[in-house]
Amino acid sequence: MIKSIVIKGLALPAALLLILAACGKQPQARKVESLRIGFLPDPLASLLYVAQERGLFQRQALEVTFRDFEGGVYALNDLRRGGIEVAVATEFAVTMQSFKEDDLRAFGTIARANNAEVIARTDRGIRGPEDLKGRRLGVSKGMNTEFLLGSFLAFNGLRLRDVQIVDLRPSGLVRALAEGEIDATCLYPPFSYAAKEGLGGRSLSWSAQGGQEYFFLLTTTEHLLRARPQAFKALLAALLEAEAYMEKNNAATRDMLARRFQLAPEHLAERLTSLRFQVSLHQDLLIMMEDEAHWAVANGAVDSSQVPNLFRLLSLDALESLKPEAVGVIH
Repeated sequence: MIKSIVIKGLALPAALLLILAACGKQPQARKVESLRIGFLPDPLASLLYVAQERGLFQRQALEVTFRDFEGGVYALNDLRRGGIEVAVATEFAVTMQSFKEDDLRAFGTIARANNAEVIARTDRGIRGPEDLKGRRLGVSKGMNTEFLLGSFLAFNGLRLRDVQIVDLRPSGLVRALAEGEIDATCLYPPFSYAAKEGLGGRSLSWSAQGGQEYFFLLTTTEHLLRARPQAFKALLAALLEAEAYMEKNNAATRDMLARRFQLAPEHLAERLTSLRFQVSLHQDLLIMMEDEAHWAVANGAVDSSQVPNLFRLLSLDALESLKPEAVGVIH
């Protein structure tokens, strides 16, 4: 009897060890996904920079590589070539590209902006918007500044056919304005700042937007969304965390961005006043895309038969699963 008790007593700790070992097994590590994201290196991408700085991508088992472009249309071109998996572009650029590429899908915003300007040379006798008639105006076709310039001219009683359009990349527009090859242009930061600086005191500028914000969209292809849904959901989760961090840590965020862009605090603050950071998909985005499609048809940029169902450009599922209130598109 005593022997039996001893054996059972010895067996009990061994069994407990087995149970504890089983309970202590670590969950299987999540597969690390990788994404290459292309965008304009500017404070407009603050959510991406914060997520990188705070290690939020790694927390979501995501390895992210950033690639720099002068604007969203160039990032979209690289997306179509397979160079990147995510392009950050304005809703106008996405809308225009959708006329020839029906696989594009936008799955979230990272910012809204009201920062585009029409910049003119005063030494060409330009004192008001009406003086732009007959002038050489620079714009990057396919980018939102094309739409904004057209809207600005219409608001001031002019049409695109009333001016001579010169199509150049944003950096080319800065050079052309400085060298007098064009009389005016429509640009966004940082190119608008460079253009005005290049002219010294010989520039005059107006807001190109009239208070209407435009959007920066996270864009990929339907093929990639279907093939790698977890990667894009992880990206959105990290950016939602970055948005929450920015709201609670405004000063720390500004310090980080000032270091990254080597901007004086007052200059960074000026840049940020024209930006709003939010991961969302709302109805006003879809309405603006539809307005831009109508504008493109009216101005002969595309035939009405080429305009797709713009609702199909928005992929709602991933964001809706993470934060339902961030999705306001009627569906």
